[in-house]
Amino acid sequence: PRPAVELMAGLDDDDKRRRTCPLYTTLMAVFLLVAGTVLLGIGIPELAQGTDRSISMVVLGSLCFIPGSYASWILLGACQRWRNYRYDQLPSYDD
Repeated sequence: PRPAVELMAGLDDDDKRRRTCPLYTTLMAVFLLVAGTVLLGIGIPELAQGTDRSISMVVLGSLCFIPGSYASWILLGACQRWRNYRYDQLPSYDD
């Protein structure tokens, strides 16, 4: 395989930005995934105990986990260069 520098030589700035891993988008995806996992991990056992805050933790954990896992999966596929996975499939926080 050719080096990435040679592959990106003929691309304009927009194309280069779409083909490189976006930093803030990646950080947000990882943050949402971790926060959702932690909130669900705390909220689900408390749901079994019947505490008042358990429902809000499960709802908030789900709202974090679902987009975080989706974005993390798309980013993983784009980093691994799986077919039909691209960085531009996600909203960008890098602008």
